[in-house]
Amino acid sequence: METLASCQGSKEKGNGFMYFYYGDWRKISSLAFGVLAPALHGIEGIIVSVEMFNESESMGKLSF
Repeated sequence: METLASCQGSKEKGNGFMYFYYGDWRKISSLAFGVLAPALHGIEGIIVSVEMFNESESMGKLSF
C-alpha cells in the first residue's frame, strides 16, 4: 500500500482522510471492502471508498 495524500482534518478544513494506491481496481477493492471496512466496522464516522480517475487509475480513500 502506498499513501498518496493524507490530512488529519480540523474544524477549518473538515474531515481527515487518506488516499492510497494498492494496484488495480480489483486488488484495491478487495483490500478496501474485504479487509479495511470489516476491520473498522462499528467506528462512527469512518468511510471506506474506492475512486477511479482517468478511467484506469484506482485509488482508495479512508476518511474519518
